Amino acid sequence: MPKTIKDMDARIMKAGAALFGSQGYHNVEMKMIAKECDVAVGTLYNYYQSKWDVFSRVLRLFWRDLLQEMRESSHQENSLEACIRLLDERLKGRQSLAAIFYSVDCLDALQQREVADLRDNVVKDLAELITPHLNPQSVQGFEEPALRVASMLLLMLSHMEEHFDNNSAFLLLSLKNAFIS
Repeated sequence: MPKTIKDMDARIMKAGAALFGSQGYHNVEMKMIAKECDVAVGTLYNYYQSKWDVFSRVLRLFWRDLLQEMRESSHQENSLEACIRLLDERLKGRQSLAAIFYSVDCLDALQQREVADLRDNVVKDLAELITPHLNPQSVQGFEEPALRVASMLLLMLSHMEEHFDNNSAFLLLSLKNAFIS
């Protein structure tokens, strides 16, 4: 049994990330998270009011941590390659943490707004990482090309099959041929 609220919250987030990431929002129930945490369902409700509250926090923390890791890796040589590889690695087995951005019709209006706002922020952050690598001639005439490329990258990675090897290499090659200097 965890000793502190922080420990229990970390366990809930870890279990939630694993379950939501692999099974999606609608296929996970609070009792599954409780079982994974080895606690009673009622204990979860002491920390979160609903499954949506758990999912929303898992989603925000996943993307916050991933984008921070990508920013740190962007200081390395071949930073775009490192960022795309990292994005691909972290989404393996967790595509639903990106796919939810594109399948919100099953959510209520408030949830849709929350997911759309998070997606917009993730795309903006990805665009900032991509901008230095765009070939100005390739994107000439396009409005907000970095946002477009970031949106495409996120959409493609959220729907790529996990069993394919080298998704990041394929995406990088595709992006380089189309937009990147």
